[in-house]
Amino acid sequence: MKTCSIFHSRLLHLRKKNYDKAIEFASKIVSDDLSYKHQLKSFYLKLYYELNEDQPFYSHIDSYRHFVKNDKLLSENSREYIMNYILFSKNFST
Repeated sequence: MKTCSIFHSRLLHLRKKNYDKAIEFASKIVSDDLSYKHQLKSFYLKLYYELNEDQPFYSHIDSYRHFVKNDKLLSENSREYIMNYILFSKNFST
């Protein structure tokens, strides 16, 4: 299966609440594409929230924040947008 197909399959399973399948497909994604990486980070944030996994959720928030801060190719507008998304996610879960 190509990366693009796998990438979209994990979203489909997330929406259907087939979390085990969603994780299975997400774990198969290997890409250097920064867009995929950011979308995967967002995916795991949603997944941990849906599964009520507090520790992985907050750990992933911290990891995602560092990833965004260290991404040299990200524009300031995109960086701000993603950081707001992360902050919103954190505040929404409490």
